[in-house]
Amino acid sequence: MSRRCRQAPARLRSPSRGVLLLGVLVFLAVASYTTVLISQRWADERQRMAEEDLLYVGLQYRLAIESYYQRPPNGLRQLPLRLEDLVSDPRYPMPVRHIRKLYRDPLAPNQDWGLIRLGGRIAGVYSQASGQPFRTANFDPRLPNFGTAKTYADWRFTFSAAVAASGAASGGTTTVMPPRVLTPMMR
Repeated sequence: MSRRCRQAPARLRSPSRGVLLLGVLVFLAVASYTTVLISQRWADERQRMAEEDLLYVGLQYRLAIESYYQRPPNGLRQLPLRLEDLVSDPRYPMPVRHIRKLYRDPLAPNQDWGLIRLGGRIAGVYSQASGQPFRTANFDPRLPNFGTAKTYADWRFTFSAAVAASGAASGGTTTVMPPRVLTPMMR
């Protein structure tokens, strides 16, 4: 019987194989966890960059709508009917561009922009992407209330609320009144 015990296979006698296998499993678990962390950080960074692009593009649309409103050829200020009117203003005989091109939504490139309409005319745009923004502070002063947004759809790139309200009251068009001059009262 002593001969049999001495001739047992080497794999049964060597505990180092089990330790080696356990070491490989621990290494794979740590490597997998690290890969998940790195990919999550990469996805977060990509989303942050898309947010910055959204803020830039949204502000470009807001400024283009403001330019469209502020530069009427006939003195009648109005908001655009379509986004395409910002690229080539149909009110002028020669093309006037308020924005270089129509931009896609950086967070939802396969969806159209959500349009904020007043009296059938466009007063602003917003992203229809789902998700919660990372950025909650330090916004451009021309973008009020962005810090309190819960979703990307709450980031509304609209032209002045006062203009929008007056445009909605008159069916989308507003006439510009000269500023009132205040004179001192005579005694």
